Amino acid sequence: MPRRLALLPLLLLLAPRPSHADLTDNFKPGTYISVGPLVSVSMLGDEPVAGLGLEATLNHYSESGGTPSAVGLFTQLQTMGGKSARFSGGVQANLYIVGLELGVMHITGTPKYLPTTGLHVAPYVSVGFCSMALRFGIPLSNEESNREGLVRHPTEVGLVLTAKWPFRQGY
Repeated sequence: MPRRLALLPLLLLLAPRPSHADLTDNFKPGTYISVGPLVSVSMLGDEPVAGLGLEATLNHYSESGGTPSAVGLFTQLQTMGGKSARFSGGVQANLYIVGLELGVMHITGTPKYLPTTGLHVAPYVSVGFCSMALRFGIPLSNEESNREGLVRHPTEVGLVLTAKWPFRQGY
């Protein structure tokens, strides 16, 4: 099953997307809620971990000088290899197709790792309904280990793909 899950990012990249003309011709400034699946492959220490979950965003889009931009909020919920859960949320901003998420993340504990809270940083590229991000989860905890010998989760570096459907709020 993990091999099949690892193929999901490739399928998202191959999914049909609107052309550049469609994106600019159909763009309407306003506030949007977007929801959809999230697939990731992360390196947590020396082991790759596949993640599957959901991302939701609330963004206000505007146009300045013919270039669409947005500011808003994001949240992500996902299972990481079936062993832990990862939660994150924060602010995001983008200019045309390039953006950045900044927030807080938390990964639940496993038999090997302590629960870990940290900084979530993810530059991304978004085209139509799909986005691809390079995600960094940087632990903020000073606790290196506990009495049972468990250590905190290491720094995470991962590739994240999403396909979200936007719902315009108000008219």
